[in-house]
Amino acid sequence: MNTEVAGTSAVFARLRAADSKVFVGSGFPQHVVSAIVKNMAWDVDGALSSDALGAGRPDPIMVNKAMELSGVIDRSRVVKVGDTVVDIDEGRNAGVVTVAVLTGTQSRQKLEAAKPDFIIESVAELPKLLGLPQASI
Repeated sequence: MNTEVAGTSAVFARLRAADSKVFVGSGFPQHVVSAIVKNMAWDVDGALSSDALGAGRPDPIMVNKAMELSGVIDRSRVVKVGDTVVDIDEGRNAGVVTVAVLTGTQSRQKLEAAKPDFIIESVAELPKLLGLPQASI
């Protein structure tokens, strides 16, 4: 059975419809990350693994690789979304905007201590945070 954080697929679709690039990054081995993306049927620009790239979070290697693959140079246009302190640290180390989501296992207090640029309840709130137009119904 495939389960995702509610709204993830819809958020990915909205981001891509707005000409944003979407990458999934994980500390899982590459074959696992690729399998997750395939099983979820996520339409993303890439699935990256710290294992395959040779450095784990909080090293910014996955953010940097996503930027390289998508041709993005301006770090102020990149948003790292994650549900752990090391996700926020990775984004900070990459010099990009950081967004913590509260759908993971780490508490709000722990995530706040990492000083993300923003905290949202769920990835479903990301389009509104980014100022994307409302989805048509």
